[in-house]
Amino acid sequence: MSDRGRNYVDAHSPYSGNLFLIHYRLGDLENDTYHHRLFMGVPYMARKCRCSKKTIQRALNQFVEDGFLERLEPETAERAGEYVFL
Repeated sequence: MSDRGRNYVDAHSPYSGNLFLIHYRLGDLENDTYHHRLFMGVPYMARKCRCSKKTIQRALNQFVEDGFLERLEPETAERAGEYVFL
């Protein structure tokens, strides 16, 4: 868990509603020990944020498009997706 990530999102996130909640949760999960990388699957995030997998997927795509996340490895059936929290 990352206090820095949560504080950054709280101060700088342009989102509201579900997008803010998902962004905040990503800030909580990012790990500065691993260069701000996130290893997570959409089903896991959907459970943590209490919303649908489709909502999570849309949010992740939006964060990538807006420059808040970089997708390093897509999620597959065998492994979680890998992202960098920017």
